[in-house]
Amino acid sequence: MVIPDSMPALPDEQRSVWSNAYLNVRQQSEALCAPLTREDHVIQTAPEASPAKWHLAHVSWFFETFLLKAYLSGYAEFHPLFGYLFNSYYEQIGKFHPRQERGFLSRPDVDDIIRYRAHVDEHMLTLLQRAGDDVWPVLQQRLEIGLNHEQQHQELLLTDIKLNFSANPLRRLPRRPARNLTGHCAAPALDRASRGHPRDRPPR
Repeated sequence: MVIPDSMPALPDEQRSVWSNAYLNVRQQSEALCAPLTREDHVIQTAPEASPAKWHLAHVSWFFETFLLKAYLSGYAEFHPLFGYLFNSYYEQIGKFHPRQERGFLSRPDVDDIIRYRAHVDEHMLTLLQRAGDDVWPVLQQRLEIGLNHEQQHQELLLTDIKLNFSANPLRRLPRRPARNLTGHCAAPALDRASRGHPRDRPPR
């Protein structure tokens, strides 16, 4: 977690620090996906792995479930079935889609997941600014857990991306675009060796 060792004393300054920390972690997840194509987000090459779009949605579900629904008055969830699709194993929250079948689903698509993340981000920033001082200590604790949780999934996301590419005989690896995109996942830049017939490409 990128949180200063010495937290500002004033509550408003604390909220600003935590809001910035929240955005930094969320943007890092999207930056990791920037080199991927839409198709790259969907595949799942092992039962114990998860598609990239599932990771992006699951961490948003965490914030929606444990912070927004609990503490933001009048919050309306993005989609009534996303709790089923993107819960991982929290049985006390409800039923969830089988882990080994996450890669079976083409819908919701990547655009839906981007909109879902934007929806959660908008309301999370509202919550961090409006939450009462009486709930702020508990809210801050849950927020830190949520950010650590997303950072954990960033590691899992990279692991699963590498696993997916290792299963592809084309050995077409993505390179990071010239600039990172936030809120949108772009197609990868491909070097000259990755174009043409697969047999003409050197091993990568």
